[in-house]
Amino acid sequence: MKLHTLIYGSLLALAAGCANAANATDLALDINAGAGQDSNPYRLSTNVTSGSFAEFDGAIDVENKISRDLALFVSMDANTRQYAGDASDASDWRSRIEGGMDLKRRLAGKNRMTLKLGGGADAKRGTYVSRATGLIGTAGGVPTPDRFDFNRLALFGKFDYYINYDIQLSLDIEFRDKNYVEDYSALGIDRYDNTELIVNPRAEYEFNDAWQIQVSMAFRNRSYDDRRVVDALGVPVAATDREYDYQKYGVKLRWRLSDDKECKFAYDYGTRRDNGVGYLDYNSNDFSVRYKQRFEPSGQLSVRLYHTQDDYVNAVAILIPDEQRSRSGNGIKLDFERDVFQSRVPGLAVVIGIDLFNGTNTTPQFAYDQNEVLVGLTKHF
Repeated sequence: MKLHTLIYGSLLALAAGCANAANATDLALDINAGAGQDSNPYRLSTNVTSGSFAEFDGAIDVENKISRDLALFVSMDANTRQYAGDASDASDWRSRIEGGMDLKRRLAGKNRMTLKLGGGADAKRGTYVSRATGLIGTAGGVPTPDRFDFNRLALFGKFDYYINYDIQLSLDIEFRDKNYVEDYSALGIDRYDNTELIVNPRAEYEFNDAWQIQVSMAFRNRSYDDRRVVDALGVPVAATDREYDYQKYGVKLRWRLSDDKECKFAYDYGTRRDNGVGYLDYNSNDFSVRYKQRFEPSGQLSVRLYHTQDDYVNAVAILIPDEQRSRSGNGIKLDFERDVFQSRVPGLAVVIGIDLFNGTNTTPQFAYDQNEVLVGLTKHF
């Protein structure tokens, strides 16, 4: 039995045990279904194919109280988007499950702490379509449709310390082991299997009821199992193992205009450095502004404007186009949810999502525009 399957089975068994336990158990379930239109599901610069899609996702959270301070938890979610017609190869599905223990304890005065320890697994399946051609990717004339399908395992720890009601200090540590389903190395394609260690400290301070600031850092090391470092010409170097070190520094400012309205401003600066001569190094800058408003008795509106950009430090253009995603561009994202059924169907709401993106790239064939509209229903249990 594969380890990934064993982890899924163990966590499902834990979820069943939590649900049937004699102790107090909390169960939450969300189901969403919708349909929409995507102007460019393959993210192409020319010969663009639009497509309609149906999207379904669900999430379940189970928590079983062992004592006043300690609980066991399991969270599961799955999502699929299925495109019709010529865009059908853009269809995919994802699943995730995690579980563990959650300790919450009050300390002296108004201080308190939480500690969450656990593990999980997630998976993704889809069809690899080349952004250069708009067709299923190939290597040496051989189709490679499952090139980026993966299974991933994770172990994590999350610690939060609250000082009075004004300050929150947090530290998240996570280890991931990612394995790609298909091995195309015989066709000359790198193996992407890798492990990652992520350390994410952050601090929040609430000045008053209106203003709050969060400062965060994230340090991530990715080590590939069987992938070569490249030299100054982009040529793989034999007998080497590629690594990336990522760093990200961020600041978020929340402005609460009233009890039901708020704005959030965010900026992140990031870097990636390889363990070779730096040919794959880049710096990133991400800005966003989000406005959110809640409606009574049940509903909310969120509008987010964002700009994102990666600058490769040493490469003139992206070296491996089908591997790299363009993150240079501007976008606007709108999400609306409203319980229009009132008391006739409690927990059922209409959702509308609009996502508009304009992307640029130093390699013109990988610049693209993409606009999405989704209308659906969500049910909270």
